[in-house]
Amino acid sequence: MHVHEKVTAIYNLLNVIGYKADSKLDRENRHVAAISDAAHAAIGTHAEILLSADRVFADKVRAIYEFLGVTTEVGLVVLVDGEIRLQAE
Repeated sequence: MHVHEKVTAIYNLLNVIGYKADSKLDRENRHVAAISDAAHAAIGTHAEILLSADRVFADKVRAIYEFLGVTTEVGLVVLVDGEIRLQAE
């Protein structure tokens, strides 16, 4: 199994067990968003940095990458005084 496949599998497993689960998964349209998030996490394994404004997503992906030994940095971006900034961990 390739690393990106492992990321997708673990991302979905974490949703099922409720670890930083994507919100409102009882709604059908949120499943599409969760699948998209899992895909972004998987594709991020091929990058140097993965940026997101979603803290729950960033935290979950950091945990997955750490577990798998993926070296991609995960950054949280925030809006401060009208400027987009990278928030320190």
